[in-house]
Amino acid sequence: MKSPFRLRWLEGWIFQVVFMGPQMQIEAHGFGICLRKSLSPGESLHMAADSLILTENERRRSIYRAWIRSNTSPIPLETYQIFD
Repeated sequence: MKSPFRLRWLEGWIFQVVFMGPQMQIEAHGFGICLRKSLSPGESLHMAADSLILTENERRRSIYRAWIRSNTSPIPLETYQIFD
């Protein structure tokens, strides 16, 4: 496998293998960010790249949902006008 490499189902991302001391890591570049993860023993490059992007997507989704929940507070009762 060449480094850098791409995965067909993860468009917009480029992956490369990086040696940091005794550890082998996979690095992902895409959409203006750079992610890095250590490879576990027996883990393939495809599995590591896929799980790296999956965990980042889950993290970003949860941050987005928390932001939406904080901005959609119910309207206070004082703002309602009741006409008799």
